[in-house]
Order: sequence, then C-alpha cells, then structure tokens
Amino acid sequence: MSCIALLTDFGTEDWFVGTMKGVIAAINPKAYVIDLCHDIPPGDIRAGAFALLASYRYFPRGTIFVAVVDPGVGGPREALLAEAHGCHFIGPDNGLLAYALAGGPPGTGGRQDASSLKPPSTEAPGPRIRVIENPAYRLPDAGTTFHGRDVFAPAAAHLSLGKPAGSFGKRKEDFVELPFPVPFRLRGTVSGQIVHIDRFGNAITNLTPRDLDAALPDRSERAGKAEKADKGSRQEGSRQEGSRQEGSRQEKNAARKSVIVKAKGKSFPLANFYAEAGPGRPLSVAGSAGFLELSINGGNAARKFGLKRGDPVRIA
Repeated sequence: MSCIALLTDFGTEDWFVGTMKGVIAAINPKAYVIDLCHDIPPGDIRAGAFALLASYRYFPRGTIFVAVVDPGVGGPREALLAEAHGCHFIGPDNGLLAYALAGGPPGTGGRQDASSLKPPSTEAPGPRIRVIENPAYRLPDAGTTFHGRDVFAPAAAHLSLGKPAGSFGKRKEDFVELPFPVPFRLRGTVSGQIVHIDRFGNAITNLTPRDLDAALPDRSERAGKAEKADKGSRQEGSRQEGSRQEGSRQEKNAARKSVIVKAKGKSFPLANFYAEAGPGRPLSVAGSAGFLELSINGGNAARKFGLKRGDPVRIA
C-alpha cells in the first residue's frame, strides 16, 4: 500500500483538496493519503518547492508526492512523473519539484550542504522523469483549470495500484530548474540569503551549520584537529573517547558562539534553541530543515525587521 502525500496552495476553505482525495479514493479506496500542506501562498512556486524539500525525506520509501502549485495550469507546461530517492513526485513542470529532485535521499535527516541542492546536470545521474500523457491515467474530459483533480490525483492513484511508471508517458531528459542559491565564501565570511519565511515569521536561510565553521577558518581548523584527536584516541577506551568527543563538541560550540550573523543591519546571536534567547530577543538557530534561521523568541522576526525572501545574510 503506497502513501500519497498532497502539497498544494488550494487552502481548505474550498472543495479542491477534498475532491482530489475523492478522485484518489474512487480509483484506489485503499490508498493512504497524507495532507502534507495546503497553505502554500497562492502561486508561490518557491515556497512550495522549499516545503517539499524540507519534508519529503521523512516519509517512507515508495511515497508518492503530489505537488500542485500551478499558476500556469492549462498552459504549455507539462505534467511530470519523476522517480527519485526511492519515491515518486507528481506535479507541473514549473520548478515546483526541482528542489526535491535535486535533494538527498530519504533518511539523511534533512541536514546537508546547500551546495548539494543545486539541480543536477544532464550528464550526472539524476531523477527518471516522464510526461503524464496516457489518457487512461487522467479523468475523462479533463479540463484546463483543475489539473490537481483531473491529472495529478488520478495519476497518483493509478501509480499506487502498481501501474508501471513507463506506461504513463514518454521519457523526458530535463525539467524546469529552480536554482537553489549557494552560499558565497570570501575572506573569513560567508554570505547567503533568506530562502523562505514560515508562518511564525522565522526567516530560513540557505546557510547550514557547516557554514558557521567555515566563517572562521582558524576556529574551524582547531575544531577539526580536535576531532582528529578524538579518532586517534579511540584505542584508549570508550570512556576516554566519550570525554574527548564531548570536549570537541564544546570547542566547536564555543567557536560557533563567537560568529556574528547579520541581516538588514541587525545582529542575530547564535542560540541552540529559541528560548535560549530572552523573550522578544533576536537569535539565529539551526532549524528543523537543516538551515540557519533568523528568529525572535516569541515574536515574528520577518515582520519586526522587514525580512523577506532574497534578503542577504552574512556570517562573520
């Protein structure tokens, strides 16, 4: 039994999501459907792509993701079925699937370098992509305004019944890319940008905890030497090893604490968790998606400081 996860910008006030579920149930009554998210801002492809990237690897292998943020519905963009990371991704070819198709495999915990999220080149091994064009896997008389119901939901349902991916349509060698911004390192600083604002007003950046270490090479080098010392001492016994590893972690945390994170002229001191900062105080923290985020303890950082997607962020 396949899990089908739905991500849309349809909201829950209209009949759209429920109708998609009805189509799936009519084709495969035993399908297990999960509502991943339906509150993506209308037409915001980047927000949908980020939500899919941040979540897909926590689902079981074999999950079928149906993503519909489709401002070009009815136009020339194609409907895709992609196989990647042991899962299937169904949605419009408008960049919505790009982050996930270029991401790491399930089980990586969502923590990896932003540089690994660049869309793959056509020469490198990548996702297997097909165009959904077989009329047997669409609703009869499919319209031009609701492909979530007429194309994507029935395709997912048929796929969950074991229909082979090759029967859905012809192979496609590329897809619309949505380049994930890569941090830029220069002279002891790392420059990145805000890539997403969540509903709490946290500004999620493209920077990772590893970028914190890269901001100050000398500190990073000392931390690396401490880690090597840990490895070399393993023969001395598990208790000594644990003690040295703890010392290495403490040294790395101390080095990171000295790093300054800035955006819009405001400093965001590094913290291990939100409440480590005082109420109403700004902070930066390694968030659940594996990226550094700018926050306020108990407040809305984006609203208070006027933060928005694309704003530069600097670590020094």
